[in-house]
Amino acid sequence: MAGPRTGRDKVRPKWLIPLIASASLALIVILGSLIISGQNKGVQPEGVLEETSTLDPDLRERVENLLEVADVHMLVGRMLEPPGSSAYDAYQQVLVMHQHNKQANQGLQRLGDQIEERVREAIQTGKLEAGRKLLDKALDALPRHQGLIELQKEL
Repeated sequence: MAGPRTGRDKVRPKWLIPLIASASLALIVILGSLIISGQNKGVQPEGVLEETSTLDPDLRERVENLLEVADVHMLVGRMLEPPGSSAYDAYQQVLVMHQHNKQANQGLQRLGDQIEERVREAIQTGKLEAGRKLLDKALDALPRHQGLIELQKEL
């Protein structure tokens, strides 16, 4: 019998499925890296940051206590001031004890994000000078925070 068999009317080349699979994988990798790079504004790459669980118990306890202090400072609005008793200072103390601490670096990122929001609010409510002063203090403390850098360019 000469003629096409049932179900085999459309014959695909053997190279088509691997080509589609590899193109899809490449697209996923590219999109994933773009998404990840956009989320890490001013923060060290994840591979460099470490959890407190890698520390010896005494140091871990001190670091975790300071991280809690920093969280409390953030809750009550002591982000950069008063000097020595602010969220920024607590996170910096953690980084002195544990240089690549993941929670402290993430906390500094959140700190910059919240200050950026406050500066924008000040500007929108007509308090331009107060907004600029806060932005200047924030950039002194967090000079690599992308949101603050962009905000400075806008002003």
